Amino acid sequence: MPKPQTVTRNKKGFFMPEKPSYEELEQRVKELEEKFLEYKKAKGEFRP
Repeated sequence: MPKPQTVTRNKKGFFMPEKPSYEELEQRVKELEEKFLEYKKAKGEFRP
């Protein structure tokens, strides 16, 4: 029998070699939130 592939496909069909750690995901979310706040400030829509 062939070995099962270690690479998994996510819903959109991109290859994911391994799952990122929870810390990596949290870091990515923080970066995106900061970019989003900068974008809203640039548009003048920022309300804390």
